[in-house]
Amino acid sequence: MFGVWKVLAALVAFQVFVVGAQEACNNRGHIRSEDGKCICDRSQPATGESGWAGSNCTTRVFGAELNAADMTATSACRAANCSGMEPLEWVCFYSPLDWGGNWKHLTTQLNRTSADEDGDPDLYGLFTGGPHGQDRAPGLSPWDVREISSSYRPSVVKSIQKADISDGEFTGVYQCVKAYGRHGLTFSMRSTLTKCPSSFTTSGEQLICSSPIHGPPSSQRFDHCTPEGTCACKDPWKKPEGSTYTGLGFEDCSAELEQVGLVEHGKPWQKQLVAEDGKSWRFFSFEVDPDDYQVNIHVDREDEQAVNGCDDLLYFEAYAKWGQPPGWGYGQYDFRAHSSWGDEDSLQDMELAFDRSMNGFQSGKWYLGVNAGDAGQCKVSLTIRTFDCPLGCNGHGTCLKPTRGNRTCQCDEGFLGTDCAYEAKALELGQQAQMNEASFEYDFRRLPDMSGLAAGHNVEVALEVAWSSHNFRDWARGRPELLLLQGDNSTDAHPSNYTMKHTLEEPNTTYTYTLCPSQISEGKWRVAIYNPASSLFPIAYNLTAKQVGYCLHNCSSRGQCQDDGSCICNAGYAGGDCSVTSSGASTGCTPGSRRPTHMSDKQGTCWHDCECHGSDCRYNDNACAVFTCDSASMRQKGSANECVRDECTQDEWEEQNGQACLRKCECPSDGSPCRAASSCQRDKFVCTGGYKRFSDGQPKCYRLGCMEGSLQMDSSKAVANGLAYAACVCDGPEVEGEDKCAFHPQDQRTATITCNSGYTLQGAQQLPGTHASTGGRCVRAGSGASAGAVALWVILSASISGALGCAGLWYWQARHRGSSPVGDSYYQELSPSNTGF
Repeated sequence: MFGVWKVLAALVAFQVFVVGAQEACNNRGHIRSEDGKCICDRSQPATGESGWAGSNCTTRVFGAELNAADMTATSACRAANCSGMEPLEWVCFYSPLDWGGNWKHLTTQLNRTSADEDGDPDLYGLFTGGPHGQDRAPGLSPWDVREISSSYRPSVVKSIQKADISDGEFTGVYQCVKAYGRHGLTFSMRSTLTKCPSSFTTSGEQLICSSPIHGPPSSQRFDHCTPEGTCACKDPWKKPEGSTYTGLGFEDCSAELEQVGLVEHGKPWQKQLVAEDGKSWRFFSFEVDPDDYQVNIHVDREDEQAVNGCDDLLYFEAYAKWGQPPGWGYGQYDFRAHSSWGDEDSLQDMELAFDRSMNGFQSGKWYLGVNAGDAGQCKVSLTIRTFDCPLGCNGHGTCLKPTRGNRTCQCDEGFLGTDCAYEAKALELGQQAQMNEASFEYDFRRLPDMSGLAAGHNVEVALEVAWSSHNFRDWARGRPELLLLQGDNSTDAHPSNYTMKHTLEEPNTTYTYTLCPSQISEGKWRVAIYNPASSLFPIAYNLTAKQVGYCLHNCSSRGQCQDDGSCICNAGYAGGDCSVTSSGASTGCTPGSRRPTHMSDKQGTCWHDCECHGSDCRYNDNACAVFTCDSASMRQKGSANECVRDECTQDEWEEQNGQACLRKCECPSDGSPCRAASSCQRDKFVCTGGYKRFSDGQPKCYRLGCMEGSLQMDSSKAVANGLAYAACVCDGPEVEGEDKCAFHPQDQRTATITCNSGYTLQGAQQLPGTHASTGGRCVRAGSGASAGAVALWVILSASISGALGCAGLWYWQARHRGSSPVGDSYYQELSPSNTGF
């Protein structure tokens, strides 16, 4: 009897569970007993009809054909106003598939038709039916396709090749739209099956091989569609001979190639083009001659104020590669220039330059590829130039072509830099030079030849400089610097090439720096104002060079000291230091006066006192009453009649060759010049970027060369349907200034293989102690599932079934408590993420 009651209780519980489960399907389906899943009513509706889908049957599904017509225009869809969506709402379309048909490509266009640009419709796709997709439905299976870039594009197109769909022979496809975010929207969608690659214009016109399907013969970019489902493109959309990366647009005739040929020196090649399709490449092939030293490519935008013009341009890139058209993937280009999101300066003027001093440069055929990844219609001007010297010395110098080594420019007077691009404006003595606030990195000036001023050893040149910035912040680490360089115009002053450097710590403060007579006598001097934070803080500055004279005994306080070091004596006085009365002195000197004797070898002046013995007054030439130095920047060497210039005044950080160290300023006890210590303090030593300290603690640095574990394409190793990469290995010795890490092409220890789209790697061996693998081959992705995957699916199915059973009981209990956790949000949380094919 007790057993009967147990059976009856189980039956009652089961019926309660079934009733609760049916309500969990929102009365739009029923629970399948074997796994507890909702089987929704009319989940695969015919064209013009509607049904339900989702884990609990809350998503509307509309039947639609794959015939390039607007799917939202069917009668059932219009009646339900399916093209208008609330935030986080889902709408699905179901279309039958003839897997054995002649189609090779499925192409779908999703248009955001609402005026509110905040609307963000996302596209998801799922293949279903057939021997491998009986249980596949939205909300219950991982998505096969996802396109989520419509937030910044009013129209997106997603194309899928049948050959890339593993586990094929499906009988239908779901294509669902989700209104992502906080804003509602309206949309339209169309989809089609074609033998050759297809697409749509923004207005919805269908394209085959990038050509209007009903367009005139002149608009057709292809001759025919091959049996394999590829486009036989015409020139200039035809794929060039030799190796070409997939996905550049030669498969569907969307990429255009123009032959430029040889670009002669001084005769730039220029082209105006309009970037209209954000995913289309434009390629240009040109020849680099053996006499070419440098290639320079400029991309300049135009029509900045035009509607749908370049102000809408978000991202624009240019790539160059030798021997074949470049792509944007890793290892698919040799050189690259690109603009940044929202960076107006980089959009206005973008440059790509490479020369013989750089790895990868060689003579022969080069390809330039430009791609406006997210542009509207935008007119740009493209210019290609070649030079026999760096930028042809910019017309301000002579190209020097040594038999060996790199070519250099000998700049004309007033110009400097490796390519003579900088003009060093004259800085006249006594005249202030000014620069209004600007975002410059360097501004160059040149002092006149002042060697004649040093003849008397009593004239210095003082440089007074001050700077300001309206938005400078104290937290900024970089400060403007005054750089001085002694020498001709063969080079320019910069932070790693200077004779003297002074940091201008505070704005609106005047700093004074002096060139002493011995420095002036060394010849020409160049000045640079360097702003290391130019991209953040524009600055203004003023700079004045003044001639400062030091007169003998300060003209004995009886005259005016001039800037050339001479005295203009007051009335009644004469002499070089105004120490002699105009009536003369029979005694030889005036008591209390001094006579100077310059001692060039001691870099100073000995002042002899006038000593009187009775009426006989004479200068004491055997003793120096006072010894003065030629420059205020010098000091007397102890008590000796000699002057020295200290090479340092404080401990200094020195940075060069990848290392920075603190050198103590050491001052000998005999008064000799203070000099920086010859060796670094071991505890005050660091290695800068790209360098690392010796492992034994020595104050030495070796170069890394490359980051350990990083990859570089190995062009010497051919891999069918894939690419080989060499890994960076750090097994070299620690040698100061030399590389410890390097790539090892064709080394089986480091060769890593990646496969093209649609292929998978088999037979690779994992390297001991690492996550990397070597060897193997690329094979087309198979159609079967492994035994491990099947076992995993069985375990997951059992777990989900148990969870759904518990959920049904949970729902029944919650319902009697007056609340239910099952609703629209459950479907949104359960929606699978993109897993690809």
